[in-house]
Amino acid sequence: MKRIRKFFYQSKSDRQLLLITFILLGIIRFGLWLLPFPTFRRVLAIINKVTSQQQKVEQSSKKKLSGRSTRAVTIYLVA
Repeated sequence: MKRIRKFFYQSKSDRQLLLITFILLGIIRFGLWLLPFPTFRRVLAIINKVTSQQQKVEQSSKKKLSGRSTRAVTIYLVA
């Protein structure tokens, strides 16, 4: 309950970032369970290529996503 309360006290942008990270890591975990690693890596490369052409992400956003939010979300995804 304390974690949920803590989540809702975050700013709107931080909550959104945590939710996106949670979904992304869940999809990656499911993909690794479903596909062999080399195949999954090729699929991710294709998705990344398409996504990077559609939208440019600032470097600071990438660092923020890879650091704080990933650590916070992995608590819930560790089996």
